[in-house]
Amino acid sequence: MQIKRTWAVLGLLILAFLALAARVQTEVSARIEVHIPERSATLYLTRAGASEASLPGALLASRAGTAPTYCDDPATAGDCLRDREATIYFDLRCATLGELPPHCASLYPDRGGRLLDDAGRPYPPLKLDASGRVIPGSKRFPQFFTHPAMRLFVFTQAANWQLSVRLEAPLLDPSTNRSLDGAHLAVRAGIAGEATASWKCLGYAPDWPQDTVCPAPAAAGGVLLERVEGFCGGWTAFLLGVRLRLDGREVPGNYEGTLTYVYTEL
Repeated sequence: MQIKRTWAVLGLLILAFLALAARVQTEVSARIEVHIPERSATLYLTRAGASEASLPGALLASRAGTAPTYCDDPATAGDCLRDREATIYFDLRCATLGELPPHCASLYPDRGGRLLDDAGRPYPPLKLDASGRVIPGSKRFPQFFTHPAMRLFVFTQAANWQLSVRLEAPLLDPSTNRSLDGAHLAVRAGIAGEATASWKCLGYAPDWPQDTVCPAPAAAGGVLLERVEGFCGGWTAFLLGVRLRLDGREVPGNYEGTLTYVYTEL
């Protein structure tokens, strides 16, 4: 009896091992870069007792724009952005209402070269009315910047599978050793043509907007983006979104990291 029970247990272990071995999992990675410029203070004079909202003109001022670290000649930025389709750029030098650095047009061609936040504000946050006056309350943090949508194509003949994503490590500025953790990023992935998926944070912060699930559901690959059941096989296109959250305490620098999207059969 004991021998039979031992063989039964071994049989279950072998079946479990075979099930794990048969489970297909594959990954694809995208580099993510966040460039936070050092914005110089803007000084202005108003009449004594005048309200801030009466101040005319754009208030943003910044240090002279420079070419990205990944591009030697800003005049040919479109030719020297390495692996552009596989890189997510949040270049806040392009988050301005003033003159744009030359490379911004190639980074955000569908937005006129500008990377404004989801409320249409530059970095740091500020909004003007039609008369060029500061709108009260428009300078509040946090800010949320959404990268232009990308597509991820998946071919599979499996009926049940999932797509997840993980941030391999905090985004790091190697020159200063400063970092941006997952609380600065949210992601989403929706099947093209279907309802827009919810944002899911990669790290908890209390001020993510209501359209963001935070904390996000976990998966073997990190954060669960989409679970597909009863799939008939073939190609599926996902629309990928990445959102950057800034609260004003970030140190200027050039931060880099990797997002890895993981396909797993269930």
